[in-house]
Amino acid sequence: MGAWGSGIFANDTAADVRGEYREHLEDQVPDEEATRLVIESFGYLLREGNAAELWVPLAAAQSQVGRLDDAVRAAALDAIDQGAGLDLWAEAGPADLAKRVAALKKLRDQLTGPQPARKKLRRPWRYEETELVAGDILSYTDDQGRMALFRVVGIRRSRVGDMPCLE
Repeated sequence: MGAWGSGIFANDTAADVRGEYREHLEDQVPDEEATRLVIESFGYLLREGNAAELWVPLAAAQSQVGRLDDAVRAAALDAIDQGAGLDLWAEAGPADLAKRVAALKKLRDQLTGPQPARKKLRRPWRYEETELVAGDILSYTDDQGRMALFRVVGIRRSRVGDMPCLE
């Protein structure tokens, strides 16, 4: 896990949990199924004894969109109350530990307080599909008349569009 701050989503794993959860909702996956898929995807955290790294960001992500599941809330509150995962911030020093504890307290208040209205998430706009295929050659001429040739080596497909990879 790479941490770059004390915020709830300020590490790679937490950001990935939130991102995957939101992607499922954007794809119109039902709430319970989206939760199940994220737990399945990040189940290795539970097996490795790092449950807080799953439950805390998942509860925060669900709360942000007004879809907080009771079981996820309970698991996240348990992790927060036990101080799970604070060892990384303790190693970083007392100032970082205090910031993380404050972020977790704020999240705890958010999870136990009134929840926002359910938000509908829309799938990001998808770029049109490309007609390019691997092996195609493209040319570009700059303002000074110099030409560069690019070869399409592949097409990278994602949920937001197809992007040619050039060399």
